[in-house]
Formats: sequence, structure tokens, C-alpha cells
Amino acid sequence: MQSLFSVVLLLLSAAVARATNTYPVVLVHGFAGWGRDELLGFKYWGGIQGDLQEELEAQGYTVYTASIGPFSSNWDRACELYAQIKGGVTDYGAAHSKNYDHSRYGKNYTGLYPEWGEENSDGSIKKIHLVGHSMGGQTIRMLAQMLEKGTTGAPVEETSYTSPLFEGGHKWIHSITTISSPNQGTTLADGFSEIGDTIKDLLVSVINVVGIIGDSVDLIYDAQLDQWGITAKQDDETLQKYLDRVFSSSIFDSGFKDVDSGFKDVSIWSLSVAGAKEESTWVETLSDIYYYSYAGHVFDVQLEAAEDFIPEHLDDATAA
Repeated sequence: MQSLFSVVLLLLSAAVARATNTYPVVLVHGFAGWGRDELLGFKYWGGIQGDLQEELEAQGYTVYTASIGPFSSNWDRACELYAQIKGGVTDYGAAHSKNYDHSRYGKNYTGLYPEWGEENSDGSIKKIHLVGHSMGGQTIRMLAQMLEKGTTGAPVEETSYTSPLFEGGHKWIHSITTISSPNQGTTLADGFSEIGDTIKDLLVSVINVVGIIGDSVDLIYDAQLDQWGITAKQDDETLQKYLDRVFSSSIFDSGFKDVDSGFKDVSIWSLSVAGAKEESTWVETLSDIYYYSYAGHVFDVQLEAAEDFIPEHLDDATAA
């Protein structure tokens, strides 16, 4: 994963010199991911190799790192991402929230880029580039679909437009780049049985990398499941106890341990082959957006070797 981040940095750095637009880049994490201020500052985007956001900013980009529900469905994550970039209260939709029996409204954000979607003096639109890793790639594709086409064709459609996200007609995204994203789902999600233990192991691995004591109460990690009534980690609560509380919730009994149970508003359904297939019936490839998708390998690849086959088409996105 770290090598892939290096490749993305190389691609964007090489392209910036020829760029004719200055649209901000928004980095969107995947399943079980975290924000810049979590896990004592250990960066999801960069990890032991540094801070990808800062490195890109040094190359002349305006870059934001999003932090959305690490275990939520692509729908909920897309709603959170919209609110986080534009600013305002997260609206999951009246029909959607009623269907899945969770709160309609979530967190209130000041906005990473509040002017997103506004017109420039020449009539052009202030757009953004979206880069998503793993599940983040699925999420940004759904966000683009909602903005341009609304929720037409979705299993639960929104007909009451209290949020511009569901209106359609908003061509606010210039390019979408997915990195190691399960755009057609992953059989790994189909095989999950004890998701809580899996996530704990993942986070413990991250903790070990940065040399932190695993049961420290100072560790900040937010499952961001407020819409389900799951409160954030308490000040006197260890990460282990917090995760135990999160995964003991009833929403994970059906949604995570059995993706065929019919409960579809959590990440494991979105990541599963069946879930991705269902989402692809209404999430389209939009003609006005540049799309790029990069696959990864489980073995180490040196950056020097990767340079030999790095495509140049990201230049199209920044130069167009």
C-alpha cells in the first residue's frame, strides 16, 4: 500500500508543472481508515513513508484529507464526504434513514472547501479531484453519481430534496482516481465472520508500527457511527474496550457476520461481490469525469521499478 502512495505522489508531482487547473485534491480513506488527527498523528495517507498531503502541498497542490465512517456503507460515507467538503450537517436522506432505521442527520462540518460547486467569474465551476484508496474508491464514485444524477435507480431513492446532494445536476468533480479499490467487490468481504477481531488485528498492527502501547487511553480512533447511536471513544476508555463496544452493537450481528442477511447499510455489504454488483446497477461511469484506477500487489515494489510503467494519463486530468 505504501508503494502505491508513492506512485500517486510521483504521478501528481509530475503533472502539476503542466496543470492548467488548480482544483483541490481530496484524499478519501478506505475501510477501517482514519483521519489526520487520529492514532496519535500516524497518517493513513503516507504511513511510515511520511505525510502524503504535506508532500503534495509542497509540490503546489491544495490538498485535503477526509475522515468518514470507516465501517459505514458507501451511501452513508458519500453523504458524510459531501458534508465534510462542502460544510453543513450530514443528511443521510429521509427515505434512506427511515428504511435502515438510523438517524437522518449526522455530524456538522465547517467545510474543507465550502466554495466547492460555486461559479467563478468566468462562469466555470469550482471543481475537485477525488482520490480514494480501497473502499474510498467506491465511495467517491457513489458521491459523483449522487451529485450528477441524484439517487435514481438506487434500492432506496430520495424524492425529498432537502440536501443538494440528492438533487442531481451538479457536475462538481473533475477526476476520480481509485487505488486498489474493489470496484467489483471482494470475496474477502464475503468470507468475514468475526469482523471485530479482524479490525482489532489491523489496528494493533498500525499501533505496533508507531510503537504505541496497545491499551493506551490516549489513542484516538472514531468509528463514526453516530447515526446508529454508537458514541465516540470516551476519555477513560482504551482502544480495545472501545472496539469491543462498537462491535458488540446489534448492527454488526447481521450486517457484518452475514452479508446475505438482508442488512445492507454497513461497509461489508458495500465491499462484498453482491453489494458491489447491486451498487453498480445505478452508480455509472459519468462522461464528464476523468477516471483512473490503479491496482496493487501484495509483494514489495520499489518505486524506481514502478516508474517504468507509470501511465501519463493523470496529466489529462490536471491539464484539462
